[in-house]
Amino acid sequence: MPRPHLEFVQSQMLAWRPLEPQSGRAGVERKLLSADPDSGASSNIFRYPAGWQIAAPQRLGCAEELYVLWGDLRINAIDYGPGDYAYLPAGYSRHAMGSVNGAVVVTFLEARLTPATADAPVAAGLIDCVRGNELPWGKAVGSELDTAAVGFKLLRLDPDNGDRTWLLNIDVTPGEAFEINGVERHPCVEETFLLQGDMAMPMGRMRTGAYFWRPPHIPHGPMGTQTGFLGLFRCKEGGPFATEWSEARGPIDWQAPYAPILPAGMQLNHDYDRGQAY
Repeated sequence: MPRPHLEFVQSQMLAWRPLEPQSGRAGVERKLLSADPDSGASSNIFRYPAGWQIAAPQRLGCAEELYVLWGDLRINAIDYGPGDYAYLPAGYSRHAMGSVNGAVVVTFLEARLTPATADAPVAAGLIDCVRGNELPWGKAVGSELDTAAVGFKLLRLDPDNGDRTWLLNIDVTPGEAFEINGVERHPCVEETFLLQGDMAMPMGRMRTGAYFWRPPHIPHGPMGTQTGFLGLFRCKEGGPFATEWSEARGPIDWQAPYAPILPAGMQLNHDYDRGQAY
C-alpha cells in the first residue's frame, strides 16, 4: 500500500508524541506528518529538549534527511542551526549527538527508525551539512515559475533516481499577489513543508507550518500567495522532477474553506493558534 495522499495539514494541528524506545533518542518528541504503512518511511518534525544528548553512539538502518527550523543540534563535530540541512545515509555513525538549547527539526526517514545491523555498510550519498541560508538563490524552471520573483536553492540531488530536495521562494510586492492560474502535475511524489508565508489552494490557505504529500500525477492548481512563500520541497519515486501543465486556466479562490485530503484516522486540532510557529 503506497503512502496515502495528504493535502494539506497544518503541523500546528498535530500532537507531539514521544519517539519509540527503539529509536535510541529518549526524550525526543515528534509530530508525525505522514508515513508509508509498508516500509515505515516517514516525514516528521522532531523536537529535541535543551540539554539533550544520545546515551551511546548509534547507526540507523535508514537514511535520515533533516532541516533545522529552530534551535541548535550537534551531530559529531558539526553544529547545525536554523536553515541548515543534512542527508545522512543508512549506516552513518553518530558517535555524538545533542542539543544545548533545544531544537525543532523537519526529519525525513527512509524506513523505520531502528538501529543498523552490526555488519551493515554505510550507504552512499552523504551530505553532512549545507548552510541553506548562505546558498545563493538561483532561478526556478517552469512556465509559470520562470520569473524574477521566484528563487530556487538545490539542497540534494540523487544522480541515480532523480530524487531531489530544494527550497523555493516567492517574493511578493506589498499590495500585490503572485498567481499560478494553470493546473500542473508531476510524474513523481511532491512533498512540501511551508517554512514561511502562505499559499492559497483549492482546498484552503496553507500557512507557515503547512505540509502535504502528493502522489504522482495528481493535478493541482490554480494557486497563489499574497504575502510570499518559502517552502522546503522533496520529489520522490518517479524522478527526475518534471512539470506537465494543462491548458486549463482558472481564477484563484483566495477564501477557499479548509477542505483537506487526509489519511483515514488522522486526528487534528482544528482550533490551533495561528501564531504558533509549528
